[in-house]
Amino acid sequence: MYMKRTSFIVIVLLFIFSSVSNAQPSIQWQKSYGGTGNEGIQALLQTNDSGFIMVCYTSSTDSNVSGNHGDNDAWIVRTDAQGNILWSKCYGGTDYDLVIGMKADASGNFFLCGQTNSANGTVPAGNHGKGDAWVMKINDTGAILWQKVIGGSQWDFANAINTTKDKGCIMAGGTYSVDGDIPGLHGGGDVWVVKFDSTGNIQWNKTYGGNGEEWAFGIQQTFEGGYVFVASSSSLNGDVTGNIGDMDCWVVKLDDTGSISWQKNYGGTGFDQAYVIHQNVDSGYTFMGAVQSSDVQVTGNHGGFDNWLVNINATGSLVWEKTFGGIADDMPTGLQATSDGGYVLAGFTGSNNGNVSGNHGQTDYWVIKTNDTGAISWQTCLGGTSYDSANTILQTYDGGYAIGGGSRSNSGQVSGNHGGEDAWLVKLGATTGVPVLNNNKPEIKVYPTVSTGVVTIDLPQGFEQADIKLLTLSGKELKTGISGSALKRTMNMQYLAPATYLLQVWNKGEESSYRIVYLP
Repeated sequence: MYMKRTSFIVIVLLFIFSSVSNAQPSIQWQKSYGGTGNEGIQALLQTNDSGFIMVCYTSSTDSNVSGNHGDNDAWIVRTDAQGNILWSKCYGGTDYDLVIGMKADASGNFFLCGQTNSANGTVPAGNHGKGDAWVMKINDTGAILWQKVIGGSQWDFANAINTTKDKGCIMAGGTYSVDGDIPGLHGGGDVWVVKFDSTGNIQWNKTYGGNGEEWAFGIQQTFEGGYVFVASSSSLNGDVTGNIGDMDCWVVKLDDTGSISWQKNYGGTGFDQAYVIHQNVDSGYTFMGAVQSSDVQVTGNHGGFDNWLVNINATGSLVWEKTFGGIADDMPTGLQATSDGGYVLAGFTGSNNGNVSGNHGQTDYWVIKTNDTGAISWQTCLGGTSYDSANTILQTYDGGYAIGGGSRSNSGQVSGNHGGEDAWLVKLGATTGVPVLNNNKPEIKVYPTVSTGVVTIDLPQGFEQADIKLLTLSGKELKTGISGSALKRTMNMQYLAPATYLLQVWNKGEESSYRIVYLP
């Protein structure tokens, strides 16, 4: 009976997923945030209460912005589910400071990374010279739990951060220094990766590259252990082999101590660069970049820079690649795996031909939804008559999407601009409803059902001894960290593969099942 029931659930889910509509989603709401200076959203996460937390930059001292320390600050904004500001805080000093990356841990805290030129304000003294990498951990009210300023006497920066299994974090960026905290430089600029423990102590610290230029933009701890980063590379020596021409997309797999397991270059003879990487359920990887090439591994370039979506297997061999764009420059900056096994990309477009339709002006936010092999399901342009550019996208708990970036428009789909460039957050609805299994009990509350890491299960009286299990769709039971009290349990899904799972609550021989989509 157990396996029959699971099989029935699988059939229901497959039917639902096969019925997904290709219609464009509509805007549910949009909000502009900022002052008379310039603001933009760099990173975006949804919180457990369905609100949002945004990492922004700001040069303002008025309107929505208060507490700017001087020049450009990092600005963290926490909103409710409708985008209304709950709190916001500025982080930085009297010089130029910027946070680019953000990742939530299982406890509801946030790791942040970027670059600081300051040594005052909220930034600790000890700047090594020019720009330093800046890493910090804050709690859910914005209080700094710890922060580190690391680097050398030249330019050093952090572009990406991610959580690790030991409750620490891993940072990736670039360096031009040969002193201070930098362990060595191969020439030009190197990729720089630093592993921190849970309290901010450096566990290891390494540079990767050749005599050209390398910078990392995405990093992730892999399911099997170790790490993978995606970068841009122009070298022909050192750690880099197989350069195809000019600047390449460079993917590097590391072991758990940071030693290179394998590395490969991807692209054509033009200028190609990579931004984000995700590990897939099959232990392969999908990465996103921007390409000018139209040869070697790149096919179908429409003109200028195109979006490039690439799928590789677990050892780096190319499986498939797709280019998206029009005759002008089309640049991607955000990528996420979606609950139906496909992908959603965001960036900006200056085109209104090729794959692009509906551009409102100079540049628009451009959102592309694909299936699991990169075929376009739908695309949409968002913006007004001026310059609008998206930096980040996520699928929300209700099956819709949230897109963040910067907008100079106050027309078309954009309203409420405060002056200059504003941080602009757009919430799209779902193209199809998020399916919910009908064999559950309404008194059991499981949330969020589209999760970035932690799922909460609220149980009614009489369920104190309930047994909670997580299974794959094929019925295999998985080991996960379940903790909490008798009637309030939490389940940590971090470090599972992104996929759709079944959560079962067994109590006195009765079962209730819930579909959980994990999207790290």
